Amino acid sequence: MDEGDREKMLHRLWTVKEATFKADPENAGKTLRDYGLADPGFVAGKARRGDRVFYYASFEVPDGFLSVAVLPAVE
Repeated sequence: MDEGDREKMLHRLWTVKEATFKADPENAGKTLRDYGLADPGFVAGKARRGDRVFYYASFEVPDGFLSVAVLPAVE
């Protein structure tokens, strides 16, 4: 991947991890490093922190990315 694509991918991944962090009600003391993406190349998928599974989607918008993440309620 060329340098321009690499920078764009890193920006997208940052927004996905940030969205996942914010979706975690138990994020106190955690860092973005604590969250892993099942397949970082996908624009939508699963992320994990321990046994918690989050779902995310990421969209390119002018000048960046919009990423959202949810932690489904456990019943």
